[in-house]
Amino acid sequence: MKRSGARGFKRTVKLYDFGAGGMFTLVLGIPVLGSIIDGIWNYLVLSLTLRPLTKGMPVTDPPARSDLPYWLPKSDSNGEITREDKVIYTIIITLIGFIVDAIYVFMIWDPFAEGQDDIWWQSRIDAGLQFFLMIVPISLLAFCNYGLASRFLELPQNKAWILGIVMALFTAPWLLVIVPRYH
Repeated sequence: MKRSGARGFKRTVKLYDFGAGGMFTLVLGIPVLGSIIDGIWNYLVLSLTLRPLTKGMPVTDPPARSDLPYWLPKSDSNGEITREDKVIYTIIITLIGFIVDAIYVFMIWDPFAEGQDDIWWQSRIDAGLQFFLMIVPISLLAFCNYGLASRFLELPQNKAWILGIVMALFTAPWLLVIVPRYH
C-alpha cells in the first residue's frame, strides 16, 4: 500500500485559502462593481438625454477654456460636447450621487438599529413616506446636474434644467425604496 500525506492517509479533501484575495473581493468587489454599473447607467442616461438637447444647437467657436485645469478636456474646434466631456461629467456626477444616496440612506434607514435579529437595517419610516421623501435626492441630483451641465457642458439654462431633471429622475436611488422591504 502506497502511503501519501502526513500520517499515511490518502488526501481526499482540498482546502482552499480564502485569504486576503477573497476578503478584498467581498469587501471592495461589490461596491466597485456597483460603482461601475452606476457610472455606466449615468453615462447612458446623459448620452441619450443630450442627443435631442444638442441637436438644434448652433455650432460656434467654443469659449476659451484655457482657465480650466489641465486635466479637464478642452472642447473640440466646433464647440460640440466631446466624449471626454461626457466621461468627466459622468465621473463627477457619480461621485456626487454617492453623497446624495448616502444622505438619503441615513435619513430613511437606521443601519445601527438594535432590533429584530432578522432585520439588518431597520426603516425609520414607512414605505409611503419613503416614497414621498424621494423628493430630497431627486432635488439634490437635479440641482447638481443643472449646475454641472450649465458650467461644465456650457448648455443654455433651459436645456441644463431639462438635463438636470431627466438625470435626477432616472438616476435617483429608487431601489432603496423598493428592494429592502424585510417587514
